Amino acid sequence: MRLLKKVGDLLDTADEKTTEANLDTLTRHVGDAFGGNSNEASGLKLDLGIVEGLADLKNQIGTDLKGLGVPRDRGTEVDTGVRLAALKERVEELHAKEAERAEHRSRLQTQVLEVERAINERRRTAEAPTTRQPVQESRLEELRREFHDREAQALQREGSIAATTTQIAANNEHLTQQLDFWKEKASQLLASLGLETVPEEVEHAIAQLEEGREQNESADQVKSTPAASTSDASVVKEHADEQCAVQDLEAMLAELMRRSEEIMGRVEQQRHQERDLLWQLGNAQEMAAKEAKAVSECQSQLEMRETKARSQRVSMQAAATPARMDEVMQLRAEVESLRSCLESSTKERRKLEAQLGKHRAAAAADLERAVPSSTTTCWTWLDVPLMRLVTLLVKSTCLRRSFALHLLATYSWLFFLVFWLEKHP
Repeated sequence: MRLLKKVGDLLDTADEKTTEANLDTLTRHVGDAFGGNSNEASGLKLDLGIVEGLADLKNQIGTDLKGLGVPRDRGTEVDTGVRLAALKERVEELHAKEAERAEHRSRLQTQVLEVERAINERRRTAEAPTTRQPVQESRLEELRREFHDREAQALQREGSIAATTTQIAANNEHLTQQLDFWKEKASQLLASLGLETVPEEVEHAIAQLEEGREQNESADQVKSTPAASTSDASVVKEHADEQCAVQDLEAMLAELMRRSEEIMGRVEQQRHQERDLLWQLGNAQEMAAKEAKAVSECQSQLEMRETKARSQRVSMQAAATPARMDEVMQLRAEVESLRSCLESSTKERRKLEAQLGKHRAAAAADLERAVPSSTTTCWTWLDVPLMRLVTLLVKSTCLRRSFALHLLATYSWLFFLVFWLEKHP
């Protein structure tokens, strides 16, 4: 703030010293010295362009320093990077405007030289008549001295502005370092997202923008004139072109962001579908295992019942016919063998169930590694209760039948209303 106040005070002091009234007075004195006639003095105009040039220089420097002195707002890291990029572009614009001001000063210097040549020519033409007085020569010397003093003041002001610009550039070194740091962070973030390469559309748009800017600069250099109106028009045109280019780039960036969001949404949807399919596969496997277990239990119970019935028949036959004890012993041996087979089959079934549990745990671990369920998203708190509710509704036979009856009653009532409305419009 002190720097801005100091620069503003310097500009106000220079404007007070160099005013349009003083330049009009200087023009009038030169006209009086040349001819001593008010008509000839009014016919002579020294269009130095100093007032307009100094006013433009003041406006440009004030605008640049105000742009550099904007206070920082607390925002996110992305806003900080954008502000740093804007500050860097602003510094580049300051350098460009400084070059333009140097060119403008050179034009002013050439105009000053032309005015001095015109003064010398007027002086030579004024030496011919014998009516010239020494007073006119002293006045011309005073005017020339005043003009050189004003030129020295302008050069001094130019030096102070250059020193101020250098100091501002030195103060912005930390901003440049922060800009480099955030550029590196942005490149790392893009690399992590797989967006290291710039799309061809953006590169083509940037190339077109640079070509258009070069063409505009060349056209401005060709068509540039000392008049301030032409320079203002070119600046306005460049600003409009830059705004159009920025709007185009913002539109392209919005389109790229929209496409990336669509792609991420599709990926997330595909992940949800894979998770649902894996969950359905696990349920189907569990149901198949339960059905296989129930079938094996039914078969074992049936075999046990058949064995018991057979043993009962054998015992009854043995009681009825004691002579067939050998056959009974054979049957008992057969029963024992069947019982041992049943026990071995039971042990084998338990072993297979243990292996099935082990493989199921391994499959669950593989599923967890492939699609980790611990990853929480904004939909996790809604997906889990909905999944449980849907599972409960599908498993309950009563709810399924009630839902079917509800649908049947609703559509019947709708068809009845349609037919009744057709008959009773």
